[in-house]
Amino acid sequence: MGGPKSVLHLVRNYYRGYGSSGIQGLDGFRDEIAANVFAFMSMYLKRRPAADLDTMIMNTCCLSPSLPTLAHFADWSLHQWGFSGNLDVQPGLVFVKSDHDYLVRFYRDYLPRIDAGTRFVLITGDSDFTLPRQVDQRAPGHDESMIAMLRSIHDDPRLAHWFAQNLDEAWPGISPIPLGFWEKGGTSLYRQVLKAQADPPAIGSRPLRVLCAHRMRTGPQWSKRQSVTQKALGEWASIVDYKDEIPASDFFDVISGYPFVMCVGGGGLDPSPKAWTALLAGCIPMMEMNATTKAYENLPVVYVEDWDRLDLSIDVLRSWLERLSPHFDQPELRRAVLEQLSMGHWLRLIRAGGRQEVDPSLP
Repeated sequence: MGGPKSVLHLVRNYYRGYGSSGIQGLDGFRDEIAANVFAFMSMYLKRRPAADLDTMIMNTCCLSPSLPTLAHFADWSLHQWGFSGNLDVQPGLVFVKSDHDYLVRFYRDYLPRIDAGTRFVLITGDSDFTLPRQVDQRAPGHDESMIAMLRSIHDDPRLAHWFAQNLDEAWPGISPIPLGFWEKGGTSLYRQVLKAQADPPAIGSRPLRVLCAHRMRTGPQWSKRQSVTQKALGEWASIVDYKDEIPASDFFDVISGYPFVMCVGGGGLDPSPKAWTALLAGCIPMMEMNATTKAYENLPVVYVEDWDRLDLSIDVLRSWLERLSPHFDQPELRRAVLEQLSMGHWLRLIRAGGRQEVDPSLP
């Protein structure tokens, strides 16, 4: 039986736009308020100085209408609370929630309103569903007609560049973007780290061990986590600490004691917010290589080709640590890592159409 905490969770999620009360008028009123809050936040954020965006955490997921996301900075934004923007002004930046119905609606109702001479950048995100194939096992994959529609958007001469969260296949002209940190309080934590108010212990001073901590659920979507958990409790137990559950309030402090954190996929292909939190805490995230995690190639992460075939040993950990620890312990390199965790960094990259030099010091 659910207690006060579960009731509060349901109320909070209802406010965020998930679920229905069964009363059409009440749901409509809720959605109208959320849309107005989103529009107000969008207007407010677009007026903030660039320096403010450099102290704001990157976020692609619309957890609530008042939590700053990439969607708030778009000229046209099609999100779970409706459409925000001025249709009388041609867009330079467009955000579309990457669920099936939103993509279809964008293609049918909004793309035709963009003039032939307009060049725009597209961002798709705020969903565990992947693009272009849709390989998340909790929903059907995209059929050929859907993929053809996405191809049509991709090949449109008005499209300058496309940035996609949870990218499952590399297409020319589409760059992956990370989820970032979608939970409330991320920007406050980020600012504390920037000011060294939550300065974690030097990575080289931590015991040479790996933290494995993730939620476990049933179903094929979570098979990799199940497999990694078995290895963490078995053959890797001498160098891996497995924790079944860590309270959210303690998570940052706990991972700050480890040089490595396993970020095993479950919901979507993106390993964040865990990877983002790990980098904030001065830890090296371990993640499986895929089209999405290519977005992390300019950050000090360890790519795992296949969790089931990973040969993990103390010597391997030492090698990774020796190669990547300067990006956490050397102030200039640490600042460069933290800068890439900001909303400002990703907005500049997106507005530049994806042009970014890869750090040659990273693998």
